[in-house]
Amino acid sequence: MSEANSANEIESSDSTTVDTAIQAINTGEDNRAESLLQDVIQRTPNPYRNQYEDGGILFVKFWDRAEFLHYVAYQKDQGAEKQITWIGNAYPRAFFHLGFLRVKSKRFAEAIPFLDKGATLEPTNPKFIFEKAMALLRMQKHEQAMILYNSINKTGPHVSRDDIARALRGRGSVFIEMGQLSQAEGVFKESLKFQPDSKVAINELLYINQLRQGGKTTQADFSPTTSSSADKCAMCGQTFTKGQLTKINGKTGFICSTCQMTQTKSKNWWEIWK
Repeated sequence: MSEANSANEIESSDSTTVDTAIQAINTGEDNRAESLLQDVIQRTPNPYRNQYEDGGILFVKFWDRAEFLHYVAYQKDQGAEKQITWIGNAYPRAFFHLGFLRVKSKRFAEAIPFLDKGATLEPTNPKFIFEKAMALLRMQKHEQAMILYNSINKTGPHVSRDDIARALRGRGSVFIEMGQLSQAEGVFKESLKFQPDSKVAINELLYINQLRQGGKTTQADFSPTTSSSADKCAMCGQTFTKGQLTKINGKTGFICSTCQMTQTKSKNWWEIWK
């Protein structure tokens, strides 16, 4: 086994541990999640590669299905024709969720080093920017938070329309904290162009209207975003963190790496998305 393959196998195993930690967070077992994540980050490679090409196939370490689908669709729109395979992402996610746990427990300053470290491993991922901006906002560092939200301003291979909407909502939250209600209203309305069904934006617009009628300002609730990269294989039904998008009996679905090996021929992603 090559050194690269060995490292990928270790990260795939660690990715499963991160999924377990996320489940622990979702059930309120924060101490268990912390222990699991701290163990994972001890194995972070230096240097770390978030993607690589082998045999004409592009391997990318995605966080979840939505991120994978956006990347594939974006590459198709750009005319790229490489086969893309999703493999497990452990170390950036581990650092993110260690930061998340500190934001959750209102230890905002402690969150930032973990988020910064995760961002160095995966600088194209906006999740680190959003979580850091949240921490800065809660620390009353409005200008620094606004700079981060402003940096997410156009779609790309790792930035979706939902990310643009979230950045605009973040800007709106900063404007509210600063008492600039007209500016807040404008960016929340702008966010609805990217994510029309956002209950967060709609509720914030109602809140702004309440403030204008003499209501008291309250610090908005926050909910740092957790994520999971685990999915179920469309062929064998098992949960996996390393797989590929393909067509099975005429339907598009994800299959695990084991079932992928059993297929005599998998369609390339650009064939699927026609």
